[in-house]
Amino acid sequence: MLTWIKILIWGGSVLVTSDPIQVSESPFEIVFEKPIVAYNKYAVFHVDISELVNKELDYLGQNRDLKSKFPEGCISIHLKSETGGSYPFSNKYAGMGRNNPSDVWSIASATDGLPNQEYISLTISSCIKLNSTEITWFNYGKV
Repeated sequence: MLTWIKILIWGGSVLVTSDPIQVSESPFEIVFEKPIVAYNKYAVFHVDISELVNKELDYLGQNRDLKSKFPEGCISIHLKSETGGSYPFSNKYAGMGRNNPSDVWSIASATDGLPNQEYISLTISSCIKLNSTEITWFNYGKV
């Protein structure tokens, strides 16, 4: 019950990049201004991949095109705790989402259980170079 109340009160989304960043195969580290917390295993990252949308294709064509560019595991994120633990996230078990045709993101979910604790930084890499991307942390879902 306490977890559910925490999610209702504090759960939501946090933009973890104050400005768009460049991501490539070389891991890039982001240190958070304030630690983020995982209340349950349904916490995920959204990585903006809108710059790669082929606007000449229809909706389904865009999805097929983006899925071929971003194979499972292409985006890798490691969330780091204050105690030094590292917790992997990837797009292997998740998919893509979109708010509209020009706002598309890849979802990176935890590959294992995610402890309920504070996290101070992350490293991210991508098999496809992203020149201007934003990363958002979403922390809510099933209890």
